[in-house]
Amino acid sequence: MSHPYPVTAAMAVLLALSGCFLLPPEPESAAIAYPPDFALMFHVKAPAGSPDPTRQPSRYQLGADRVLRLAVGSEADKPWAPPAVADLTPAQMGRIYELADYVTYNGQTWNPAWPADQVAYHVSITRLGLTQITTLTPAQSPELVDLLSSLVDLSGR
Repeated sequence: MSHPYPVTAAMAVLLALSGCFLLPPEPESAAIAYPPDFALMFHVKAPAGSPDPTRQPSRYQLGADRVLRLAVGSEADKPWAPPAVADLTPAQMGRIYELADYVTYNGQTWNPAWPADQVAYHVSITRLGLTQITTLTPAQSPELVDLLSSLVDLSGR
């Protein structure tokens, strides 16, 4: 006479294992949480003429309202808000926040004596009531290059 328990136990193991494959998949683009006051300004100081958008004079502004604004060329130095170019989704805003979180701040404000033939990134990032400012070259901060590349992509440039 055969015992029913080994068959029952084997079936229970198979059912348990197959149940693992029936779980709903994780959402691919789950939004990363970001502070409600998260905003940034990314000003690229550079000589005109480069075909690379990360090395062209430009100013990206992203407000807590998730509106991305962009000024290019001589307009980048104007004191008023640039025109809106994109409304970011919460997932896109979260991704920008995640990239901004890796930025190293050196506390340098913009120096008007910065060599005109050198590319510099002047960035201010606000979150949780604190604004941090940094001015670095692309070589000094690969994190800023990544952040700017994402802003370029989101702007449609």
